[in-house]
Amino acid sequence: MKTTGIVRRIDELGRLVIPKEMRKRFHLLEGDSVEFYINDEQEIVIRKYSVIQPWEQVSQMILNTLAKHTQNPVYLMNSESFIQVSRDIYQEDLHKKLHEQFLKNTIVYTNQQFLNILLFENEDRVVTGYVFPIVIHGDWLASFVLFESRETITENDIRIMDAFRNYFVHTIEG
Repeated sequence: MKTTGIVRRIDELGRLVIPKEMRKRFHLLEGDSVEFYINDEQEIVIRKYSVIQPWEQVSQMILNTLAKHTQNPVYLMNSESFIQVSRDIYQEDLHKKLHEQFLKNTIVYTNQQFLNILLFENEDRVVTGYVFPIVIHGDWLASFVLFESRETITENDIRIMDAFRNYFVHTIEG
C-alpha cells in the first residue's frame, strides 16, 4: 500500500474527515457513501461505495450477451468512466478520461440516442449509439451504452437492450 503522508484524528463523535485532495482525486462528493474493508494485514481500507459493484459478475454476463446479439460493443459506465466492457472489446478504453460532451449525453434518466459526439478527452474519435440508464429509486447510478460500430443498431437491438436494463434494475432493487 502507498502512503500519502496525510494523518487525521478521529473526533469525540468518531468522525473522520477525508482530506480534500483525496475527495477530489476519487470524485467523492457530499452525500456519497463509502465502504470500509479490512484486508489480510488488518488494515482499514475505505472505498467509494457502488451499488453496481456487487453485481459485477451478472453485469459482465449481460454485457457479453448483449454484445454477442447486437454485434456491437456494450459498456457499463458511471458518472466518470467506463466500469466494464463486453468481453474482448476495447478493454483499453476503461482507463481513458471520457469527454464532457459524451458524459452530458449519457447521464440521463430515459433511453437516449446520441449521434457523432466526442468520446474521450484529447482524442477526436466521435461515436454514435444509445444509452440505457440504470435508475434506482429515482437516482441515476450508471448506464449501459451501446455503440454503433460493426453493425447498424436495429429496433430489435434497442428492445433487447432495454429488457436487459430493466432486468438489471429490478435485480438490484430486489
